[in-house]
Amino acid sequence: MTDQHPPTPNAGWYRDPTGVGDARYWDGQAWTDSVSRQGTTVQIPPEPAQRHVPPVPGTEYRAGPAAAPAPAPPPTVQITQTSPSRRSPVGGIVAAFLGIAVVVLIVVIAIQSSDGDDEDTPTDQTEQEVTGDAPEPDSAPEEPEVPVDDASSSG
Repeated sequence: MTDQHPPTPNAGWYRDPTGVGDARYWDGQAWTDSVSRQGTTVQIPPEPAQRHVPPVPGTEYRAGPAAAPAPAPPPTVQITQTSPSRRSPVGGIVAAFLGIAVVVLIVVIAIQSSDGDDEDTPTDQTEQEVTGDAPEPDSAPEEPEVPVDDASSSG
């Protein structure tokens, strides 16, 4: 016993099984989004469960010369993925500038906070009091030597 399937209807316009238009285009394998409404073609997708249900024989849509023409095949879309080597360097440049800005900001804040810490820094006098080191006594300035005249000392 052979399993015989009825032949699939040819591509063409058939009465719209969803009822949203006068006719819907069957591409030979499935219903398309193309629907004819009073001779104007609009795009309305069919219900997913009905997409592959073939048209009933004898429901070809023949509205005479004003019948909607067959829709153009859907455009093919080619998706390409760029390799990492083709990525734009803008992201890396922006990240580098942000990193530099953060470092500069940290340095500026550190400098400003260290300028305000001068009041907390011990002076020499305070340091001497804490360590117990006595200041060196001031020594008297050395007097310049007076040249001695050899002639006057000898006689």
